[in-house]
Amino acid sequence: MATTTDPRPRPPSEGVLATPVTAPTAAPQAPPAPDPSDHLAVGVQVLRDLLHVEERPDRVRRVLRVWESKVATAVRGRDLNAAREWMRAVTGDPTLPPEHTEAIASAIATLSRPALIDDLLVWLVDHECLADAEGLFAEWGEPVARRMVELMAVDDPPVNRRYAVDVLAMVGRSDTRLLTSYVGDHRWFIVRNVAIALGRSGRLATIPVLRSLMRHEDARVRVEALRGVAAVDADAAVADLAGAFRDPDRRVRQVAISLLRACPSREVVLRLSQLVTSGAVGGLEAERLIEVIGERSDEGVDAALEDIASRRGRGTVSKAARQAAKRELARRAP
Repeated sequence: MATTTDPRPRPPSEGVLATPVTAPTAAPQAPPAPDPSDHLAVGVQVLRDLLHVEERPDRVRRVLRVWESKVATAVRGRDLNAAREWMRAVTGDPTLPPEHTEAIASAIATLSRPALIDDLLVWLVDHECLADAEGLFAEWGEPVARRMVELMAVDDPPVNRRYAVDVLAMVGRSDTRLLTSYVGDHRWFIVRNVAIALGRSGRLATIPVLRSLMRHEDARVRVEALRGVAAVDADAAVADLAGAFRDPDRRVRQVAISLLRACPSREVVLRLSQLVTSGAVGGLEAERLIEVIGERSDEGVDAALEDIASRRGRGTVSKAARQAAKRELARRAP
């Protein structure tokens, strides 16, 4: 009699270990080869391959000289895309052999001549296309950041110094460490400009650095550090803005009021009412804070104003502040 095989899987027999079935592990995929018609991508890949396989120091230096020429030619030709891709061939490849590190650093230093960077910067500003070079500047990194700081200190820079700050912000978006190395500079205006760039970079990693700059000896630096934190993370900045009312410089406190007025966080009302009712802020500044509270549409505004207005005889809220709170309540009444 013919026998039939049951196609259903059987459980392992008692006392027999079942061998687990595992899915085959996919082999790591090599990056796709560039399109042969894309001559730029092919050239970049060939140069990378040469740096990966070449071991002779003189040949490595020869390849890097070719790389320097390619980047410089693209920069002078205003081909920002090609310049970025050639730059990335070296600066954006973390898998290059570590024994090439010194030669690569030397090549980058040779390429990064101030004349080349300045010439590109002037052209970008003249043609109002500075933002188009963000990718290139991000790949170029430290030499560009260093040159921008140098331009801030010269008597007659080739472009307005504010463009150097813009470029610093571009570099900071890719690596904030390239900017934070300058926060200890002895020149207040350099630190102030770095604080502005850190804020414009939009990176959360800059907040601890900006907070440290709120204790800088120069008030102009503290102002920009405060603005920077508010620009990067408005919610996280509320406590910093409230704390700025302990600053001895009036400019810092005025900026804090303006930033709190624009801050969307719902924590603003609570923080401002605490400042007024605790007596930490008095005089005209207290009245301005009460006005800021009254302008907001957050829940709890009326309760905060009523609390301030009712603090007669408690010693921490002045008569002028109580009257300001009553005015705001009257203005808000339907």
